[in-house]
Amino acid sequence: MFKKWEFNLLPSEKDNSRWRLKMQISEDELDKVIEALPGNKGRPFIVEDGVYDFGLYFYNLSESDYDKIKFALEKVCREGKAEKFSQNAPPDFFSDLAGEIEKTFKTEETDNSEEPSKKESKNERNVTTREKHAYKQDGAPHRALVEDVPLNPDYSFEQFVVGPNNRFTHAAALAVANAPGKTYNPFFIHGGVGLGKTHLMQAIGQHVRKNFPDLKVFYITTEAFVAGVIDAISSGGATSLRNFYKNVDILLVDDIQSLSQSESTQDEFFHIFNLLHQNKKQIVITCDRPPKLLTILEDRLRSRFEWGLIADIKSPSLETRVAILKKKEELEHLVLDDNILLYIASKLKSNVRELEGFLKRITAYSSLTKQDVDIELVKNLMAELLPSEEEPHITVAEAEQKAQAVTVVPPPPPPEKMETQSLKAEEIKIVSGPPTAHGELHAAPLPKVDLTLKPMDVVFFYPSGSEKELAKVKEKFAEVIKKHKLKFRLVSIFDKSYEIKGKINYALFTELCKTNKTNIAVVLSPPPNSEVKEDEFSNVLGALMSDEKISFQLVPWQELNKDYRYLNLALDITLSNTSVKAE
Repeated sequence: MFKKWEFNLLPSEKDNSRWRLKMQISEDELDKVIEALPGNKGRPFIVEDGVYDFGLYFYNLSESDYDKIKFALEKVCREGKAEKFSQNAPPDFFSDLAGEIEKTFKTEETDNSEEPSKKESKNERNVTTREKHAYKQDGAPHRALVEDVPLNPDYSFEQFVVGPNNRFTHAAALAVANAPGKTYNPFFIHGGVGLGKTHLMQAIGQHVRKNFPDLKVFYITTEAFVAGVIDAISSGGATSLRNFYKNVDILLVDDIQSLSQSESTQDEFFHIFNLLHQNKKQIVITCDRPPKLLTILEDRLRSRFEWGLIADIKSPSLETRVAILKKKEELEHLVLDDNILLYIASKLKSNVRELEGFLKRITAYSSLTKQDVDIELVKNLMAELLPSEEEPHITVAEAEQKAQAVTVVPPPPPPEKMETQSLKAEEIKIVSGPPTAHGELHAAPLPKVDLTLKPMDVVFFYPSGSEKELAKVKEKFAEVIKKHKLKFRLVSIFDKSYEIKGKINYALFTELCKTNKTNIAVVLSPPPNSEVKEDEFSNVLGALMSDEKISFQLVPWQELNKDYRYLNLALDITLSNTSVKAE
């Protein structure tokens, strides 16, 4: 029975017009409701908020489709609410839709003898409800086995800058996109961080969707794949997981080096790979190293990655780096002197992401400080934003020794303790008090700052037992903001410690941010001697926060005392906050 719904705008970095529909509805009626709704829909997933049963994302939603969806929901269920998007659709449309809704819910399926190939396209196969949704075992809901990850519209072949470092790989990617499953299968792209692997992979997906609309394209990160396998195994849904993937025509798997070393996850990927390859379905994989260096994977997987074409992307040449900056300048509607672009390109040589990030930050700095972007400003910022080559590497012991000198001023006595792990998100409240090791929320004071500056609410997360390091982080932010005369100040809504032993509850980070209506999180990474790997911690938490539109600002433990890190983070914070940028 359809009892309740909620329809809200939930934009992501990749889609400003993403909407999320949550429904309190039975599985029997779910499919019928979804079929009646227009728009570019993702797959339904289970909601675990204690109010709704299922959720559904709509991507690049138009005002027209919004009106249709809202009308359809109100037609079949009166109890619900939606954020305002546009005016009502024309009356004649409503009458037409009303008939379609009634037909969808009252008319039984007929002509069951018709051949499946005539009734359904490749994008609309007859998949059972249990194959579309996660299972419920012993009455406990589990997360969906798979969920659509929208492709970034900016990651297209048209926006990709071709140079000597990537010309062959770009040509091969275009060949795969024009003849999926027929050439270079699998297509394995490897290279360092920020060189364009994900861009090319998603460009293939965009091209196929545009030119081969009947083919089903599915993009997934390896972390998400591993999570799906774990859920499938725990809920007895391994068969459904394979059944889902066998209907995919182009599988795009990002960062395969993150594939878990556990036998179960590698075994599932092995079977899915074989299933798709035998049926001439296209597989595209990205990695930070060639297959032969993936020593964490089984030999049978590494050998299969070498069946097709292996192509690498190297660091861009100077000419290519200048071209990338010019492309970014055009997209961001900036006007910079060619000498400035040449200077930046000559200094930043490692990857594209670094180039683009620096360009964004100097623009933000100029806007905040009301300074024109000239060559002198760029040179000064280059020294401030990048690590000094002469700067000696600080060891963990040295960082801890310096941290010992930090004086922590204790705030007022704490109220009654709260164990956040046992609380529902809506029950969590921020409390004042000194740092503790029991997972309590508190808001330790920030160093003295100019109270006339515009306040910006942030939350601080730090490893359990690292209160002194947290104080150092706050002190460094205050120093950088004062030194560069930035027009804002950080206001700590709360500080929250996280355990660095055992399994981390990553979802709690985002739930606390959402509950307390904050969209900026400053996180001190786990120390090197902890059980938590910094890369894994950063990747998983960063992905979760990005999906919830929370600005994730990571302070690496090894850079605890590096001024350039805090200036970079401060400028990134301004880029994520439109009210500060506008001033």
